[in-house]
Amino acid sequence: LNEQSFVYSSHIELATMEELYYMSGRVKLREGDKQSAVEDLERSQFFSDQLTSEQDRHFQLRAGYYLGEAYLGMDDREKAREQFDKIVNSDTDSYVKERAERRLEHLN
Repeated sequence: LNEQSFVYSSHIELATMEELYYMSGRVKLREGDKQSAVEDLERSQFFSDQLTSEQDRHFQLRAGYYLGEAYLGMDDREKAREQFDKIVNSDTDSYVKERAERRLEHLN
């Protein structure tokens, strides 16, 4: 293998960062570090947005859902509602959409 074999496209780099920050945010949320989880999940969404203007990427949806959960844990119901609304209004049949719909029912 030569050096060029390891050159990644910008798309792969963005997708890698999207996944990295998503996973890091999930771990931090599970450990109770909500503020750091929010920061990482927002970063994940930032990289998702660089990949597409649509809100239907797997990690983009899931990062949004868990970002909403983190906001709920920080008692920021308005920001949580915004995240869940984005998911509910997305064009997806993901289970995350159903979970976001249930969260919105409890927030209203």
